[in-house]
Amino acid sequence: MTAPAIRVGDGVTIAGDRGHRSAAGRWTAGLCEAVAVGILWIRHAYTADSDRLFLWIPVLLGGGVAAYFGLPFEPPVWSAVALLLPVAWGAWRLRQKPVLAPISVMILCVVTGFGAAVL
Repeated sequence: MTAPAIRVGDGVTIAGDRGHRSAAGRWTAGLCEAVAVGILWIRHAYTADSDRLFLWIPVLLGGGVAAYFGLPFEPPVWSAVALLLPVAWGAWRLRQKPVLAPISVMILCVVTGFGAAVL
């Protein structure tokens, strides 16, 4: 005999547990629901602010400079070039992907800030 399906949260269905779930099961279901809500919020914020993403460029460049000053040692100059070239190539390759292109450009800005601080 199969237990009836139990509806938990918004859109999560658990079949056959008769309403008895462990604390880990409840925690996992809550975490999955929170992640889904977070992803929807990020997607909405991205579409609402997509025309203003360029305003993050100075912040990301500063993040790369801060990463340089946070190092306990002086990195060699070639390390900036060794980081910058593959990241720039990846950003170029991902330029047609609507989600990955902004992320790759953000990483490129951080690496560019790091390279500027090294030089």
